[in-house]
Amino acid sequence: MSSLDSALKSTPNADSTQRETWWDRVEAVLERGSEWLNPILVKEARQALKSRQFVVTFTLLLLLGWVWTIFGVFLSAPGIFYGAEGKGMLFGYFLVLAVPLLVVVPFSAFRSLAAEREDGTYELISITALNARQIVSGKLGSAVLQMMVYFSALAPCVAFTYLLRGVDIFSIFFVLYYTFLVSLLLSTFALLVATASRSRQWQSLLSVLLLLVLLFVGGMWITFIYSSLYENIWRADLWEFWAVQGFLLTNFVMFFMLFLWAAGAQISFPSDNRSTRMRYIMFLHQAFFIGWMVYFTIAIDNEPELAIVSIVVGCIYWGVLGALLIGEYPQLSPRVRRELPQSFLGRMTWTWFNPGSGTGYIFTSLNISFFAVACLVMLSIPDHLVQSYTLTIATSIAPTVATSSPVIDWVPAFTNQFASNFRESSFVILAAAYVVAYLGVSRLMVLLARQVASVGLMFSLLITIFFAIAGAALPWIFQFWLFNYRNEGYTILQVTNWAWTLEETADGNIWNHWPSPVGVLLGALVIFLVNLILTAGEVAQVRIAAPQRVQDEQLTLHPVKPKRNSPWDDEKPASSNA
Repeated sequence: MSSLDSALKSTPNADSTQRETWWDRVEAVLERGSEWLNPILVKEARQALKSRQFVVTFTLLLLLGWVWTIFGVFLSAPGIFYGAEGKGMLFGYFLVLAVPLLVVVPFSAFRSLAAEREDGTYELISITALNARQIVSGKLGSAVLQMMVYFSALAPCVAFTYLLRGVDIFSIFFVLYYTFLVSLLLSTFALLVATASRSRQWQSLLSVLLLLVLLFVGGMWITFIYSSLYENIWRADLWEFWAVQGFLLTNFVMFFMLFLWAAGAQISFPSDNRSTRMRYIMFLHQAFFIGWMVYFTIAIDNEPELAIVSIVVGCIYWGVLGALLIGEYPQLSPRVRRELPQSFLGRMTWTWFNPGSGTGYIFTSLNISFFAVACLVMLSIPDHLVQSYTLTIATSIAPTVATSSPVIDWVPAFTNQFASNFRESSFVILAAAYVVAYLGVSRLMVLLARQVASVGLMFSLLITIFFAIAGAALPWIFQFWLFNYRNEGYTILQVTNWAWTLEETADGNIWNHWPSPVGVLLGALVIFLVNLILTAGEVAQVRIAAPQRVQDEQLTLHPVKPKRNSPWDDEKPASSNA
């Protein structure tokens, strides 16, 4: 019996040892794999998952999910046994999930990076081998990890709604999918806001403004999800639905890259080129947007309102980004100047992507002009060309024009269509001209302010907003005062009032006051030429040769591989080939 007892006692110990050894191996593999992860991600994940904010939020999430499960079932009874109650239950779980994803996670990402800059601990991180983009992506990775934890906590509850009928699997997927994308984009934007200033006073103001933005976006998103669930817009059987998904996903990727690169550029070292990559992204974003708008114009319907919406979006986009670009300093470090293009064609093409206030203004003006030209092309597409496209999924990818419309007939057709949409074309041209004019005036004010003080991006953004508001409000107030507060309608005094002028243009009445649109175009042209002349100093910067020390370091880091004249020759240095 003693030997049997000892055998029985030894078996559990052996199994326990085997289980510990297997887990130790798994843990060792995970530990080795963690060495490939971003160190900032590992640090932030450990701090975030142990923080009081995460524990309280996660506990409330589980508690509210449990409460809504009981309360929702109680409200739906007895119809829950034979009715379709899935939409109501899904929306309730979405509300529970929306608060941490749309408010808590982005704001915690903002505080994570802002605290590093306020407390001075960012300098310790910046001297490591990590670059600025890796630091920002590590902070963002921690936010994504928190999102995944919150999603996994309510995943069984969301799956439960599908069993209640009334909601399909596509609706559930797209609600969670887009909520995740919106949360990710808000977190990236919050990190960008955190890099705007190091001052505690500015950070306090930015935190309040960011919180208001998050609450506003969260409220709008909750309203959209509610309407989408009960209006059944998630129609996966329609090809138009998938075209819209491609459009939204493209814009999300572009904005995500822009916010991520901008946040990294703000905390990068001073001698780095902080602007060129972002301008590439802006240019690519515009190209994708224009491509989608032209596609929708041809494939769906040739509506002039689509061009109007496009130019309004383009003016807001380039108005905000242009207001920031005109606040850049034109001084290029030797490190950046060593990468400038050498040829005349290369300088003429790529100089506008270099950092600087003047290049930023010209870059913005050229892009908004190109945007306006694209909208004019959209307004000139003939109706019979649109009707010649067969609206199916196959032909939407590779459409074919009907053979009954020869190319030689397209020119008068485009001209006639443009003439019929003259009112919309005038709106497009004047809207782009106002952006060029106001950004040009703001840049001149930035150059004047830099004679007495050091001003940057925040000043250029605020001064542009000030001029835009003053240019619309002051002429309106002055005209009312001049005519003893009588409404005399639109006059030439409102030439700087972009809001009233564009409203008159949309109504088709602007050419009854023909000096106003002509004045807008001439004013924009003069302001552009003045800024172009003042940009000559930035354009004159050329490439410089790298010092010998830098060349030696590059040769050490990236040695030249030996070359052979034939496969039978011995390896020899590339310099000996001469």
